[in-house]
Amino acid sequence: MALVLQLASGAFPATNIAFLLCLERAAWQKLKCTSLMRFRKETIRFWRVVYRLCRGIGLRFFSGPKNFGDIISKKGQRGFCDPRKGAANFAVPSEKTLSKRCDQQFPKAIDPGVIDESLHLLEDKKDLILMADGKKVARGLQKDEYNGDINLWSYEGPPNLLQVITINY
Repeated sequence: MALVLQLASGAFPATNIAFLLCLERAAWQKLKCTSLMRFRKETIRFWRVVYRLCRGIGLRFFSGPKNFGDIISKKGQRGFCDPRKGAANFAVPSEKTLSKRCDQQFPKAIDPGVIDESLHLLEDKKDLILMADGKKVARGLQKDEYNGDINLWSYEGPPNLLQVITINY
């Protein structure tokens, strides 16, 4: 009753992530099989963060046992289990689903300049804030082409990279 009163008065926002996760768990419980579950954009973003921070172990911790025993004993198939028979804590998207959405096609080492792989992220955006920090691309000053501090072609304030190298060596 307290929850309904807080929601009705506006004191408790209906967009609260804990509340949304609770609603999705209730919706998951009503399904005939687990593979029919669809998630809100907000909760997918939450689970992406959990996946990026903790990977699969975090997802398994939040989801709980689900129907794993049914799959092992051949009483059910993966993705076609009855949610009412499981003991899940949260309705958690599959690791495969989250890894597809999280692991962008960015290379491990990104050269200075325009990052072509990120341009699709800017589509349909009206307001953008662009930031750049070319001085600390990677730790240390190394002879490799793009490791360490980057010479910004003399657009940096004094002392620039060449002056620092000359002074220190």
